[in-house]
Amino acid sequence: MNFGEKLRALRKAKNLSQTALAKLIHVSRRTVCSWETENRYPKERHLVTMLAEVLDCPVEYLLSEQPGIVSGIYDKFGKDRSYISKNLLLDIEAYFSCDYINQEEKDILMFAIHESYIKARKSNSNSWKKIRVKYPE
Repeated sequence: MNFGEKLRALRKAKNLSQTALAKLIHVSRRTVCSWETENRYPKERHLVTMLAEVLDCPVEYLLSEQPGIVSGIYDKFGKDRSYISKNLLLDIEAYFSCDYINQEEKDILMFAIHESYIKARKSNSNSWKKIRVKYPE
């Protein structure tokens, strides 16, 4: 997930519009839009720090770009499943990276996600045998 995708997911998780976020960090809405959609980054380090503070996430999280499993899903199953997976992962990652839930709540949510996966896998055991997605290390 790149900087713009993370920024957008975190902003939405906080229920902030681009305009509201822009006002909080003293930039234009167009600047926020370009960060989210045009693969641009803040030119000044203090802006990244302000974003991290407003969005309750570490600066390192915003700046790191790591490949996800979405590209593997896209290669194997196509655009529709990749789109659904990407949005789901963005939402979960934004939720986990914010400070408005504590570690116990995160653990409970992770357990519920795992239980849902096991339940779905059991009910669809025939179709799961065909899926072989390689996860990045």
